[in-house]
Amino acid sequence: MNYNHRRNANLQKTILNLTEKKSRAAVEAEIQERKRIGQELHDGLGQMLSVARLNISVLQQKAFLSEQRKKELLGAAIHSVDQAFYELRDISHNLTPSALTEKGFAGALKELADQINQSKHIKVQLEMYGLNGALDGIIENALYRAVQELLNNAIKHAHATTFFLQIIKSDNEITLMVEDNGKGFDMDNTFSMPGGGLYNLRSRVENLNGNIFIDAMKDRGTIVTIVISLIKTELKKT
Repeated sequence: MNYNHRRNANLQKTILNLTEKKSRAAVEAEIQERKRIGQELHDGLGQMLSVARLNISVLQQKAFLSEQRKKELLGAAIHSVDQAFYELRDISHNLTPSALTEKGFAGALKELADQINQSKHIKVQLEMYGLNGALDGIIENALYRAVQELLNNAIKHAHATTFFLQIIKSDNEITLMVEDNGKGFDMDNTFSMPGGGLYNLRSRVENLNGNIFIDAMKDRGTIVTIVISLIKTELKKT
């Protein structure tokens, strides 16, 4: 009788432990999913609305613009807002940037650069090498979001006037390098803020077994280089 009682008690304890572990895992998964959605909203919608605000700001500050130029800036702002709606729709469906789905990685980057250049407030120079064929979807998404985050920082915080973006893909790795002429930032304070844009960016890169290198100081431009090994990423998935 005592043996059966102890056995039932141990069984109930085991069940409770398993239930607790499952509950903890479910909560942790929910927290991670919320973080991921927050990153997508910040990186995607934030960048698009920044572009719209930039165009509207130019309209406000430069009253001497021609009517044709005003129409172009207003049209660009409306286009950015429309894209934000599309992006929100896609995020709610599958958290995939609409531009990546429709145009591919290289096409999405070119479209992004063209949109920013329409404002004529910051000049984006884009160079791409070796981007023949599709990348792994997770890598494409992470790099595209990285560009959005770094461009958003250059516009909103660094007040840069030039933004150079270079993507180089080889058989073994892909490298993303950006450089702006903005006012820079304090790296120690920026990376110590969980939930911030650069903090999230570093987490994304590290989750792909990649490396991120940042050369930044206050009152000086910023250079960011991201290197992701394509071989390591493939091996991790097998």
